Amino acid sequence: MKLANRIEITVFSYPDERSDLISEGIVRLMPFSLAVEKLIIEKTTASGFNQKSITIFCVVLAKEAHTSKFLKSILSLLSSNDKSTLMGQLDSRIGEDLNFYLRIVL
Repeated sequence: MKLANRIEITVFSYPDERSDLISEGIVRLMPFSLAVEKLIIEKTTASGFNQKSITIFCVVLAKEAHTSKFLKSILSLLSSNDKSTLMGQLDSRIGEDLNFYLRIVL
């Protein structure tokens, strides 16, 4: 069963944060090897508040095998209480674009 059409993992980083550790965190979050699956972490730069530069890290999962494995992995990390909380917050986590938003702190 297809659980998601597309998953986009986005991380925002300030100049004083270590890019290498952020990339490592994204890699650890994946239940498969990005290199083997030929997926890349794209980096772009933007202006944040007060014109401070921020780096945006992004990985897009578009294949069903990737999205399913990723969602199953994330769900396995959540307690039943966490899952109940998410279900209770569905209205505030689904945007007008019908995307589901979840913030993960590692």
